Amino acid sequence: MRYRTLLCFTLLPALSVAQTDADRLRKLFADYDENRLRETPELATTLGRNEYNHLWTDWSLAAQERRRAESEKYLRELETFSTAKV
Repeated sequence: MRYRTLLCFTLLPALSVAQTDADRLRKLFADYDENRLRETPELATTLGRNEYNHLWTDWSLAAQERRRAESEKYLRELETFSTAKV
């Protein structure tokens, strides 16, 4: 019985880390999706999201550079996940 308890406490941190990674990944996808809708309000409107109806996509060079930098940030964060844990 003691060994089962010890085994349970040994595996518990690993299970909580896996849950944390899955939660982090879900949050990353949700943040990316919300950012995409904010940056392309026409898409948001098409998908039925009305909070961006008063906006148009900003096609200035500065906005395009900002979107590129944000995409690279999401990719860098995505690379931190281990596919074995998720």
